[in-house]
Amino acid sequence: MSFDDLNKIAGALLGAFLLFLLLGFFSEKVFEGDHHGETLAYALDTGDDEAEEGEPEPEVDLASLVPSADAAAGEKLFRQCGACHKVEDGKNGVGPHLWGVVGREIASVSGYGYSDALAGIDGAWELTELSGFLENPKTWAPGTKMAYKGLSDPQDRVNLIAYLNEADGSPIELAAAPAEAPAEAPAEDPATEEAEAPADAETETAAAEPAAEAAPEAEATEAETATETA
Repeated sequence: MSFDDLNKIAGALLGAFLLFLLLGFFSEKVFEGDHHGETLAYALDTGDDEAEEGEPEPEVDLASLVPSADAAAGEKLFRQCGACHKVEDGKNGVGPHLWGVVGREIASVSGYGYSDALAGIDGAWELTELSGFLENPKTWAPGTKMAYKGLSDPQDRVNLIAYLNEADGSPIELAAAPAEAPAEAPAEDPATEEAEAPADAETETAAAEPAAEAAPEAEATEAETATETA
């Protein structure tokens, strides 16, 4: 490589460097503008703070969803569970069998190796417990071996539970029926009360008139009696 070639390369590099500096200088002037030393800033309300600081979502009343539970829809949902669970008595798969699971004690299938997360939970698989586990197994029982993303829709969970409840042929009551509110006495119409009041007053007046007429007659009879006696 000759000396002239080196000079050309050095000149090209130097020219590129100067061009880079000039572009940076002018772009800074263009985007910065003249704001008299003030920094412009605009706050955008995205609503994220309100969402984070807002009240937690209200709990779902599962009992209110039971009357509309669709066991047939729950059977279709169970297809995503069928790879690991069987609804046959005593037939375990990757997971324990789910024959009679509704109302069964948690981690109680004989011969199945449960995780410590489930083995340490007392109680039975009732509506609330099953719904919580189906919604998110990892959250409801941290450390569980069940790798399932969960069902977010409460009605889907109730439908699936309804199917499991009926699959063994001896369903149990999923939720107590709501208590009936006591019947309220019908409110009296103010117009009726006003209409009844004069009638009562007339009745009292009519009853008082014969009594008033009878008083002079009684006095006259007493006077005659006194005269006869005398």
